[in-house]
Amino acid sequence: MGNRPRGDRLVTLAEPQALRALASLHLLSPAIPLLWMGEEWGSRTPFHFFAGFRGDLAEAVRQGRTSDFQGFPGFLPHLDDMPDPNAEETFAASRLCWEDLSKEEHEDWLAYYELLLTLRHTALVPRLAGLAGNDARGSLRDGTAATLSWTLADGAKLTALLALGPDPAGGFDPPAGDLLFETPEGASAGFQADGALPGWSAAWFMTEGKLTRG
Repeated sequence: MGNRPRGDRLVTLAEPQALRALASLHLLSPAIPLLWMGEEWGSRTPFHFFAGFRGDLAEAVRQGRTSDFQGFPGFLPHLDDMPDPNAEETFAASRLCWEDLSKEEHEDWLAYYELLLTLRHTALVPRLAGLAGNDARGSLRDGTAATLSWTLADGAKLTALLALGPDPAGGFDPPAGDLLFETPEGASAGFQADGALPGWSAAWFMTEGKLTRG
């Protein structure tokens, strides 16, 4: 979710499997995760920049919004019809709509986020107390294939293998630990065979901690 001219959500701009892979990176890494309202159930309702200013300040905000995007060529076609940030209808259009996807699609996204959050709660949170920083060690190859690892507070090692592009990625070294999570289902099967992952996939592994946890 970014500060875009028309408030587009990523679910309307990216392939579902791409979002699933990136959501796993967001929710299973040790850093504190932040979810945008409605993200967890795939909301397509735009979230516009809105304010309630009047007079000179309102006009300054309008002009400022336009000038802010001038340096982004991809946004230029959208500036002429960018919603007025001070208009009441801009605020109203940002209210969540519970029927902007089918019930099944909303439930599918919600189940996925619940799975990731439950896994975070059970497998990661008990290992984060006392963790001094959460910097990842890793490498990026060809702009899409990444290996990231964290040493958690109890000594466990968390490793993520990521293919962040539409094409399969190979050359991954065998990670330490057991498979914790993968998306899509079965993504790590190919890795076990030839060190490759399908496009837009993630495989997470964790070792047992070496320290005693209370």
